[in-house]
Amino acid sequence: MKAPALFLFLAATASPAVLYAQERPVDGSVGAIRTVVSGKTCTGDDVLIFGKSVTGAAGTFERKGRPNGSYAVGYGTILIRRGQDLHGHVTSVSVPDKMLYLSTGTYRCSD
Repeated sequence: MKAPALFLFLAATASPAVLYAQERPVDGSVGAIRTVVSGKTCTGDDVLIFGKSVTGAAGTFERKGRPNGSYAVGYGTILIRRGQDLHGHVTSVSVPDKMLYLSTGTYRCSD
């Protein structure tokens, strides 16, 4: 009888974490990234401002304290261009939460 009780205890304590993970999907697709950032301001350790972006056209990009530039979205990536400098960030998002996860930090995005 102790084994079923232990199983029920473990199932009851583990399932909320599993359910929570399933409720917060993280996506690296171009469409999901664009949905979260295009035309939005994203706040974390600093502020990122993304202009509207559509397929095939870069959007404007502003990061407080840095020169303005442009951005383009790829699968799992945001590319930032400032003048002749180009760099990229590994990127994923949570569309329902409007969260942006960059290789450099986490941001909440809003209109």
